[in-house]
Amino acid sequence: MNKGGNLRIKKSSNKTQISIIIFSILTVSAIIFCVWFNFFKNTDRTNVPVQIKSEVDETEVTQEDKDEHTVPANNPRFISIPALGVDRARVVSIGLISGSKQLDSPISIFDAGWYTKSAKPGTNDGALLLDGHNGGPSKGGIFDKLGDLTEGSEIIVERGDGQKFTYKVVSNKQLTLVEANDKSNPDGMSTMLESAESGKQGLNIITCVGNWVAEQNTFDQRVMLRAVQFE
Repeated sequence: MNKGGNLRIKKSSNKTQISIIIFSILTVSAIIFCVWFNFFKNTDRTNVPVQIKSEVDETEVTQEDKDEHTVPANNPRFISIPALGVDRARVVSIGLISGSKQLDSPISIFDAGWYTKSAKPGTNDGALLLDGHNGGPSKGGIFDKLGDLTEGSEIIVERGDGQKFTYKVVSNKQLTLVEANDKSNPDGMSTMLESAESGKQGLNIITCVGNWVAEQNTFDQRVMLRAVQFE
C-alpha cells in the first residue's frame, strides 16, 4: 500500500513539474510576442528620425488663424518662401529656453520663430534670426525643405503694419552640431545675428536636421541659411 501510494505521488509530482514547465514556456512566448508586436507597431519604417516632443503641435493653420495673428507694427508677422510653397506662415516671438543658451522654437511646426533680441525687418542693422521645425512626429514642418533653397531664392517678410521686405539667399549650408556650435566657425551660430553682407540687413534662418540624438535631446545637424535684403 505504501509503495503504491508513493508511486502515485511521484507520478503526480512529475505531471505538476511538466505543467509548470509548459506554462512557463507559454508565458515567456506570450511576452516575447507582445514586445515584438509593439515594437513593429510603433516603429517608423521611413527611417527618418523626428523630434518627438509633447509640446509640438501638428494642427494645420487655417486662414482664420492667420487673420487672427497680430504683432506690433515693426515686428515680423508673416514669412513667405515661394520656392518652398510657404505662403504667409505666421511668425511668432521666441527667446532662449529657460535656464539655457539654446534658442527656443515655436509650438506649431507650421510657424517660424523670431528671436526677439535679433533685428527687426526694415531697420538696416544686423540680421533677423528665425528658426522653426523641420517636422513633427507625422508631418513635415515649415522648414522641412529649407536645405533645398539655392542662392538667389526669395524670402518675403511681412511686418505687423503690412509692409513687406524681400530677402535673397546668399548662403545655405548644412553643418554638424559641433560645427554649428564652434565659435571660431564664421558660418556657425556665433555669427547668426550678423548680416552676411555689410550695409544690407540680413535674414538668417536655422532648423534642425539629420539624426536624432536622444542623449542630447536634439538632431545632430543644422541647416544654416543666410539671406540679405533685396532692393
